[in-house]
Amino acid sequence: MKEKVHSNVPNLIFKNVSKIKIFSLVLILLSLNYAIAQNPNANENATVDGGVISTIDGQTYMEVCVGDGVPDFVEVLLSEASGRLKQWIITDGDNNIFMLPEEGSIFDFDEFESGNWKIWHLSYNGIKPLVDPFWHKHLQNLSDLKGKYDLSNSIEIKAIKQPKGGDISLADGATEIEICAGDGVSDLFDVTLVGAEGPNMLWVITDTDANILGTSNESSFDFEDAGGGICLIWHLSYAENVSLDGITNANDLTGCFDLSNSISVIRNGVDAGDIEIEGGATEIEICAGDGISDAFEVNIVGDTEGANFAWVITVSYTH
Repeated sequence: MKEKVHSNVPNLIFKNVSKIKIFSLVLILLSLNYAIAQNPNANENATVDGGVISTIDGQTYMEVCVGDGVPDFVEVLLSEASGRLKQWIITDGDNNIFMLPEEGSIFDFDEFESGNWKIWHLSYNGIKPLVDPFWHKHLQNLSDLKGKYDLSNSIEIKAIKQPKGGDISLADGATEIEICAGDGVSDLFDVTLVGAEGPNMLWVITDTDANILGTSNESSFDFEDAGGGICLIWHLSYAENVSLDGITNANDLTGCFDLSNSISVIRNGVDAGDIEIEGGATEIEICAGDGISDAFEVNIVGDTEGANFAWVITVSYTH
């Protein structure tokens, strides 16, 4: 009698059945998760409201100067939000999701690129709507959100790249010059500028209290007619949110701008004024040598300027 051959086929079947059961269970769980995420009535007993957001001064639009290494904090107030879970979202101007901050209502935009950004607050129940529950991929745009959720209004942040005023100096590298103003000789000099950045640029002349005396588009200066005193030359770089209208002092500038260092111009003013004989004449005829005094007085009229004054008498001979 032949020995009965033992078959291991039942064991293989059992193993395959187990694998099928496990695979089926995984599919069921994934399907449940997907269904919950897509079901707008999930957790219907919990209300969902993204709330209302604004800056601390009640605004929903704000401009910041980015890239200067100085924090550009935007503090956001949130009210009326409800939902089991909450999330802050930052998008670009087209609502593409850029960042999901882990904390907070204070955001620093200094390291953001220039452009338009938006802050949102999201409330949701159930599975996080920012993740596709089946493929586990983060969504790219707010329009792709699914599930039971609600978004707040947005706060628009306009990020403007911080301009650079640059560094200025005279041709020899100095930052101070002394001139004689009012002597009839030109005091023209040039200023060198390096490292300036910005969409708009302007030279600004102020007094020592930052009062604006004048502006120029040229880097050459001549203060021959300015009289005595001290003035400062600056280079200003500024963005589109800076207005010079009505500004009389550089300290009152607002927006995204930057001033260079200053060059000090010491103007030694000289002005001899005008002179006339009593009565207004500028010519007199006398008889010299007759033993009778020819004394007369000369008056100084007009403004004079200078550290020292003296009368000078010259002689002209007629041949």
